[in-house]
Amino acid sequence: MITKQALIAAAKAAQAANPARPLLAAALGAVGAQLESSDPPWWQAASAAWPQRHFDTADEALLLIWAAMHDQALSGHALGAELPSCFGTPTGKLADAVTRFLQAPPTEFILSLTTRLYRRHASYWASRWVEPARLFFSRRELPFYLLELRSCGGLGACADLITPRKKKKSFDSELVEARVALDDAILDLRKDSDAKWLIACCGPDDIAGIKDAARWTRRLRGLLEADAAVVQGASCALALTPAFVAKNIPVAEDSGLLIFSSRFAASLPAGPRETASLAMAQALRPWGDRALWVDIERSKADAWTEELHVGRGREKGFSWHCFSRTQTTAAASQSAADDAKNAAFLS
Repeated sequence: MITKQALIAAAKAAQAANPARPLLAAALGAVGAQLESSDPPWWQAASAAWPQRHFDTADEALLLIWAAMHDQALSGHALGAELPSCFGTPTGKLADAVTRFLQAPPTEFILSLTTRLYRRHASYWASRWVEPARLFFSRRELPFYLLELRSCGGLGACADLITPRKKKKSFDSELVEARVALDDAILDLRKDSDAKWLIACCGPDDIAGIKDAARWTRRLRGLLEADAAVVQGASCALALTPAFVAKNIPVAEDSGLLIFSSRFAASLPAGPRETASLAMAQALRPWGDRALWVDIERSKADAWTEELHVGRGREKGFSWHCFSRTQTTAAASQSAADDAKNAAFLS
């Protein structure tokens, strides 16, 4: 359960850690300040609903609060006058505007806060499964099923179709027999309300990220207009994913399976965490050496590095390999990978 004190601490940390994103710092700082000074009705509603939910960190819960506010601003609330994402003009008074918003929030804000999930699309991470799939399935000319967990409406599952790769490093999209997007409450990006929510999860300073999410959404809609079955979306709790795989994905000797997830273990409560991880490995066992599990994990070395881990079935179980590392700081983003070791692991 995320406590009020945890949110206050996260808000103070976010305010100090975002000098390059002053609007986000101001908005989150104002949320923390109100929580520190009072016990507002919106927080009472959230604290009543959130015990049934799991957040990776207090930051995720704090960003959900922001997304619920941003969603209302995108719908015409006066808060949008301070936000470039809503075609507003910042005047340096966003913190005051956020405080006024939270003093008398719309009913829709409370509804989003208690029922919606924070889902941040990033095109770089959404496409991280493609290169392992190229090295494994394309080289074998092996058709496979693709499942994306905690999906932003199927954007990651269709990453290769949304941004096709250059021929010299081609990935054969025709090998994907079916694309399935799973989440606890899956977004349907054909709906304007869900497409708007995806934008709402972007920071107010992140205009590039907003444009990227909007561009990918438009392209996915185009794909769905041409073929409604290009990706299948389903609501499925993360802990139940292994059972979904075992029940719904037909095992065949001439097909493979790729699971694509982000922080699978960290996104589960401590109790079901180990059980679900073991259950997933068991669900993949019938696929033998034709299954891959690609998971994005935060590095244990530092808080700024994300690692792409690739797991594959072996005769005596499941083995994992660190495929690449990406370090992101305020100044730059840098990735590193050992192509020879990656190719050897997936050979």
